[in-house]
Amino acid sequence: MNRKIFLLFFIVSIFSCKSTSLLTEYGIEKGDEYSSIAVLPDTQYYTALRHGGSMQMFQNQIDWILKNYKKEKIAYIIHLGDITDHNAPSEWERAKSTMYRLDATGVPYGLAVGNHDQSPNGTPSLGSDTTQYTKHFGKTHFGNRPWYGGALEITIIPKHTLMFFQPMAKNFW
Repeated sequence: MNRKIFLLFFIVSIFSCKSTSLLTEYGIEKGDEYSSIAVLPDTQYYTALRHGGSMQMFQNQIDWILKNYKKEKIAYIIHLGDITDHNAPSEWERAKSTMYRLDATGVPYGLAVGNHDQSPNGTPSLGSDTTQYTKHFGKTHFGNRPWYGGALEITIIPKHTLMFFQPMAKNFW
């Protein structure tokens, strides 16, 4: 008896599904206008090659964005900070070589400064050195991009970077 009830429940469940599309699971129906924001969380263990982190992990995330940015309608890519673990030049070089691959997409992207991206490491309240961040992801790199709005240095929060993006012709600035 239990098998019959289970089988009936299973058959009804299958035929009652509108779609197997991932998009409809998030409430987006075919024909809806939408865009996405790709989010890259802390990569400090990738760039520092510590705690099981590897650059391959970071590269896989960027590879996915490069492969899917059109299909997923990615309008902006944001790195949430803690790009590096110790604000070391070698870690910044690794991050740069991986993140600069996004330039090929033309999709606006930006990176927040995390506490690990400043010196003295982890204590930005003691004074902040964001030289490496500015060198690799400041005006020199982004300045000629139409979506780059500039950077503002403030004592409490060392870098504010303004980026513009327009998903579905809607302004976000």
